[in-house]
Amino acid sequence: MTQKRTFVTELQNAQVPLKMAAKAFGLPRSSLYYKAKPRAKNKTVKPLDPALKKRLDSLKEYELTLGYRKTAAYINAEETSSDE
Repeated sequence: MTQKRTFVTELQNAQVPLKMAAKAFGLPRSSLYYKAKPRAKNKTVKPLDPALKKRLDSLKEYELTLGYRKTAAYINAEETSSDE
């Protein structure tokens, strides 16, 4: 993709219209206008709430591969079954 973008840029410098250059390489014009945002170098990892961590550790059959929705459903199902 980046190689195609550089070819399109070179064609633009040679006074070829952007629409024609993008079509020649099969690229949408919107991708040529896209400017990537710089990534954060020091991405901070927020620690889990200690009570939540303790609750997750206490779950039977809990796996880290579960997403937050499935984990929340599992906790809610477990709590409603213990209430009855």
